[in-house]
Amino acid sequence: MVTPAEVTWVIQNEARAFQATLAATYGQTWIDEQIPLMREYLCRYFSAQAGCSVALGNSLRPVGGTPDGGKLLKFRWAYPNQGKSGGLRILVACFCVERVVEIRDVDYRRNDPDFG
Repeated sequence: MVTPAEVTWVIQNEARAFQATLAATYGQTWIDEQIPLMREYLCRYFSAQAGCSVALGNSLRPVGGTPDGGKLLKFRWAYPNQGKSGGLRILVACFCVERVVEIRDVDYRRNDPDFG
């Protein structure tokens, strides 16, 4: 099993700005609790039987690739008073060999983000 310590985590500016909005709404404590949980869940993608190539349930699914060889994934995550179906949508680029995860964008599901 790949652990979060074995992965390099990068958060792009668009996602960082949304993270600040979430912190203002739900508190920094909530953000601090969610980050390790999200990282552990995303590590399952690296550790899956098919290794970095399949969807994980309804929460994480491939939506394309990056020009530099990464895999784009749409990741569903719940936030307070919402389930995953009404929660957050997170666009992630995974670089499997390098074990790098870039959080590229985040939005509320209600805004219908076009991540694929």
